[in-house]
Amino acid sequence: MEQRTPDLEALTRVAALIARRFGQHVPDAVLKQKVEGLLFRDKDIWGCFTDGLISSAELRDRFLAEMESWLRDDFELGWDTEQGWLTPEFEVAVDIAMRPT
Repeated sequence: MEQRTPDLEALTRVAALIARRFGQHVPDAVLKQKVEGLLFRDKDIWGCFTDGLISSAELRDRFLAEMESWLRDDFELGWDTEQGWLTPEFEVAVDIAMRPT
């Protein structure tokens, strides 16, 4: 049986948009590595999803939260800055990209 995966390129583009929203320009290679780590290695949120431990909404929310935490921590942005960055457009883009291909 073929293993289905999310659209990593689309998720990397979303990650780039999130980074820019925080005023950071992060190389695509770094973003792709971070996305793959969140999904398959460090947090394995894709495995949690495919094992039925979390829903698609939880998968999306966890991805977005982890991206925010990474940007705020690694770029020393702090947690007292802009909190209203998350828009429905980000949620929709992640939902679409997370649909297994």
